[in-house]
Amino acid sequence: MSRRKSKKKSNPPQIHVYCEGESEKIYLETLRNLIGIKNRHKLVVNSERKQGIDLYNYVRNKYKRHDFEYSPVDIIIVVDKDDTAIDELEKLKNKCLESDYLLIYSNTCFELWLLLHFEKVTFFTTRENLKYRLSNLLGRNYKKTDKRFFEQVVMNYDVALSNAAKMKSGIPDFEKNPYTNMFELLSKYFNMN
Repeated sequence: MSRRKSKKKSNPPQIHVYCEGESEKIYLETLRNLIGIKNRHKLVVNSERKQGIDLYNYVRNKYKRHDFEYSPVDIIIVVDKDDTAIDELEKLKNKCLESDYLLIYSNTCFELWLLLHFEKVTFFTTRENLKYRLSNLLGRNYKKTDKRFFEQVVMNYDVALSNAAKMKSGIPDFEKNPYTNMFELLSKYFNMN
């Protein structure tokens, strides 16, 4: 009598987010704890302290031998404009499209998304200006890793979604300032009311 072939049971789908810095990680984990993830998928957020193409290459190498059929993973790369050249960002966008990764981008920095939790931002802005505005709203100096601050911020995620609604969704616009498509990540993966 021949042995029955056992079918490998696949793992539940996961969402893996790779960020440049710690702020994005703290924000996403705090939001996950507040409202949860759609379909109860597992969300893993990593802060890799790499930028642009370097971050993409790191992620690409990490999943080189990954079996996506057995263990499905949606991969998201979160980057800022910072001092990255537009042509490098265009290369990053194309590589993410080829690899079926979701690219989340903020110009000039992630703090734009945080400020959208309190007010509309429709004017050209700088990193310093965004941090100044956040400090004024807090009544104290903004610190990128202040977990209490992020607990306050995520309570207003619906305000941020509304304030960001006018920003073009889809492929990131690297020239536009202010710009973020962070709302795409939230709308696609988080339990929105």
